[in-house]
Amino acid sequence: MCGKMSLQSNETLAVAVNDPRAWITERRSVIMHNHTTPPVPRKTCSKCGRSLPLSHFHADGSKASGLASSCRDCKRAYRQANKHRLLEAQYARRANNPDYDTKRRAWNALYYALRTGKIARPDTCEVCGGWFGERIQAHHEDYDRPYDVIWCCSDCHAELDRARRERETSRGL
Repeated sequence: MCGKMSLQSNETLAVAVNDPRAWITERRSVIMHNHTTPPVPRKTCSKCGRSLPLSHFHADGSKASGLASSCRDCKRAYRQANKHRLLEAQYARRANNPDYDTKRRAWNALYYALRTGKIARPDTCEVCGGWFGERIQAHHEDYDRPYDVIWCCSDCHAELDRARRERETSRGL
């Protein structure tokens, strides 16, 4: 047998000699016990105080860590406890934005056309020419024409939206 492996008792040795698979199992358990895995990165939830793996937190680009401060369980509990209040706020935002229905219809029409293959999503940004694959976004200059879009990366899309808002405010809309 292998000189590096030490079996615990004569009984284990007898089983290992009679059944080669037992020896393999014993060898694996020795290897597994000696192998140390790196510690899983953890974060403490700001609401419940539990130390959890990073996979238990939503992504949040506004935070330095890139993760939300409260865990998924606490977020879910908050949304359930404040469901009516959150819905009222959502309805108020939509009521204050008269173009919301027009925008939603344009987004849905474009999404349906992409899903059914009537329109193909390009890989490159039409503004800067960079390759972005699936992360390319559709920018509407006019929401009444849902298929007339500029395909661009997120940075160019933000710049195009900023320019459109400036044009609208300068016209007094």
